[in-house]
Amino acid sequence: MELLRLSAHDAALRLSRGEELMESLLQAAELLRLESASVTGLGAASRAEIGVLLGASKAFLPRLLPEGDYEITSVAGNLSRLEGRPYAHIHATFADADGATFGGHLKSAVISATAELFLRCYDAPIGRRFDAGEGIYLMDW
Repeated sequence: MELLRLSAHDAALRLSRGEELMESLLQAAELLRLESASVTGLGAASRAEIGVLLGASKAFLPRLLPEGDYEITSVAGNLSRLEGRPYAHIHATFADADGATFGGHLKSAVISATAELFLRCYDAPIGRRFDAGEGIYLMDW
């Protein structure tokens, strides 16, 4: 993982083959001592787990993409804090060699070549609180 502070409010993160995207993103948030940030990016992956929250049952339906070659066509989300630690809420879209796309809430992605992420850092702290009605952690300020 290579991390570059671009300005007081911006940072770039570059991942290499074999690194895990979500783990690296949380590590970068800790190193930068982020209170909140938005995340965008793209890259390539060999494995990924994505999912969808089923509203009625509040269950998370995971989907493990078979090992292969995928373009990460989009990473979008945010960083906040939960119980004093970085918390990432990230969605991603992957495309295979045939152009079929798969997307959802990102649980993990192993980088196959590189990933390039940009973080827009904010001064205001954003926390998380569990909402039993929705079954998820919502932003809280």
